[in-house]
Amino acid sequence: MNEKTAVKPKDRFAIIENAINNIYKHQEDQNLRSIGMGISNKFIKLKSFVLPSPRILTNGNEVVPEAATWKVKKFLKSIDLVNWSVVSFEDPKILPLQQIINALKLLIEALMQKGIARNISQALTIGLKNAQLDKKTDETPPFIICIVNKKSDAQSSIYPIIKRICVTELGVMSQCIIGANMRGNITRWRQICSNLALKINGKLGGVNSSLAEVERNFFDDEKKSQEKFMFFGADIFHPVDYGKRPIVSVVASVNHEATRYAARYSMNQLLRNDTIKELNLMVISLVKEYKKNNDNLPDQIVFYRTEINEGQLFNILDEEILPLEDDLKKLYFYSLKDPPKFTFVTAHKRHHARFVPVNDEDADPNGGNCLPGTVIDTGIVVPQYFTFFLQSHASHLGTARSTYYHVIRNGGNFSRDEMYKLTYKLCFLSARCNIAISHVTPLHYTQYITNQVKHFISYEEIKEPPRVALGRGDGRGGRGRGRGDVPLPPPERPTRVQRNLFNTIVSNDQKIYGQNLVIAQQQQKTAHHHQQNNNNSNNNNNPTTATIIKNKKEIPIQQNS
Repeated sequence: MNEKTAVKPKDRFAIIENAINNIYKHQEDQNLRSIGMGISNKFIKLKSFVLPSPRILTNGNEVVPEAATWKVKKFLKSIDLVNWSVVSFEDPKILPLQQIINALKLLIEALMQKGIARNISQALTIGLKNAQLDKKTDETPPFIICIVNKKSDAQSSIYPIIKRICVTELGVMSQCIIGANMRGNITRWRQICSNLALKINGKLGGVNSSLAEVERNFFDDEKKSQEKFMFFGADIFHPVDYGKRPIVSVVASVNHEATRYAARYSMNQLLRNDTIKELNLMVISLVKEYKKNNDNLPDQIVFYRTEINEGQLFNILDEEILPLEDDLKKLYFYSLKDPPKFTFVTAHKRHHARFVPVNDEDADPNGGNCLPGTVIDTGIVVPQYFTFFLQSHASHLGTARSTYYHVIRNGGNFSRDEMYKLTYKLCFLSARCNIAISHVTPLHYTQYITNQVKHFISYEEIKEPPRVALGRGDGRGGRGRGRGDVPLPPPERPTRVQRNLFNTIVSNDQKIYGQNLVIAQQQQKTAHHHQQNNNNSNNNNNPTTATIIKNKKEIPIQQNS
């Protein structure tokens, strides 16, 4: 599906340019002319620069990622897999037992090459009970590999049932594998086995790779770089079905290298509420977990939060940030330590800005997008705010979408360059892959936890009260929730969800920038839409472009909005 629908950056911009000139024809629109408004048919040009890739530490070696990816021959810290079981939910006629055994032998080979399973027996145990009955040691947790027909988050699918039983009832780690991959090409299966090894080692508590020690100096000031950091990520999930409360998850690093993470989740009391009501409880619990692992409290806390609209900033400040800072001061006061320096950053992926280099030599040769590490902090950002776009990943199929970061609270006194580099480095720490991801690792994990948690909890159906009509009909549309609606009372908390329930996830232990010219493109609006919003900023209505300086020389680029 992705290969069929993905559009290369140059093709995408060509389509938009053709639409502007030959379909929309804003220059000929009489309605726009009548109000003295015009829309440019040129892309906005912006200046950008590319951050250098951080050095990554693997088993005794330091590597510099190329195109935001690197090879891991052996893990930095591997865990012996001495007790494991395999359960197949596939039809034996479609996937015979012998074919499973042959595929798993290749998986064992990949695990051993990475440093896992040095003492593993070649005999494969098939059966769920053996995961607990044949437990050989208390040090290594049991592990179950489940072979399924497909991975689907639907409630009727077996995948969420497996995850729920393994986490909430058996207390074991699991790894699901699609059976069709075992029947496919051997070369492709070997690559899948290499990727599975990353996940398996991380789930067992190993460390695949980490930032080199020099890269963990997040400040230019050497003294400030000695401070201990703790990184948070928070996400909120709104179920599609009306009447179900939002699910909230918070993850945080619990070691100095930011390679191990713990998680907490909860549920909001109110429907469609984007404010995390129990944030302070979950954060304090995680800070105590950090102290438990390191014998001290962090000096710096950097908190990343997903998808906050600009209209919600004051609510987030009053209901999340300020109460959290007060609780942290109390915790540190009783620990006889100065309060931590608190930095709060929001991350946005749901925007319509796209960027592409004007000159092909400045583009990623594998996809035509901007190079990984590209930062845009002028032209289409609010100059009064601490905001920037960062494309941290490489996209080989379609047009890459950068992440838009907004630093709301800068208690750590980060300079712009320091914040750019810190955020970019945190994109290289995911234990689930050996590539730079599109946003920071704490947010990557918190979204993963949220997707898992929705299968662990039980919802109570909230019945809607009878609706009162105003005038004729029920509001505007009979069954719709229009002006004639009676507000729903606050729902009660489901009995199965306990406060401070948590799930633990283990992650990877892991000034002069080359400048390039990029083009920024934003979704084109219709002429009627522009007429209705003529009081808005012209930057939001015009095509966007970007300019980059390379080797002290300006490079022309194009961008469409």
